[in-house]
Amino acid sequence: YLIRDTQDVEDVYTDEEITKLLRKPKDDCSFAEYRSWVIIHWVLATGNRCSTICAIKIKDVDFENDMININTQKSKRVHRIPLEAKLRNILIDYIDEWLVDDEGGYVSEYLFPNSFSLSANVPMARASLGHAIAEYNKSRGVYKTSLHLFRHTFAKNWIVKGGDLHSLQKILGHSTLDMVTKYANLYGEDLKPKVASYSVLATHKQKTSGKMI
Repeated sequence: YLIRDTQDVEDVYTDEEITKLLRKPKDDCSFAEYRSWVIIHWVLATGNRCSTICAIKIKDVDFENDMININTQKSKRVHRIPLEAKLRNILIDYIDEWLVDDEGGYVSEYLFPNSFSLSANVPMARASLGHAIAEYNKSRGVYKTSLHLFRHTFAKNWIVKGGDLHSLQKILGHSTLDMVTKYANLYGEDLKPKVASYSVLATHKQKTSGKMI
């Protein structure tokens, strides 16, 4: 599980970059821009892989129970992950605004359909998804353009905020702890402030010569 000392720390999106990317588009924006905005919210809330984002269907989002059914993981097993409250509201608005026709039906079964083939019910290809996110990021002044980098950002934030590795493994859909342990090793430097604040030795008040130190 250990990572070699010489291995570079994986790059992630900064808080400043995320703030730029999460700013809501203007009312007259295109479907492609709004879809990219929703996708970035989705991956920051779920850590999903590109293949999952392309294949996710509207029916996979269980709004009644606030859960998401993930059907396309490397393990080929279906599992459920929580639907975060902010993402829930964004998805409801997105679906109502863009994916419902005049008769109240869905124009596509896919949550993130190809912007040029809505009526044909065509999902996005991975290459199209990557291109769309790259263009969106650059339009916001963010020149990191990797969609997969959001997955790393999700994992780092989880670890630094104190989330446990077993839960992270389930959310990310890994069959073993190998990859999440790699994340924990990669982002160990970011845990230093927590050690200073929360370790027993750092917080213990030792009494010496009648005084507390």
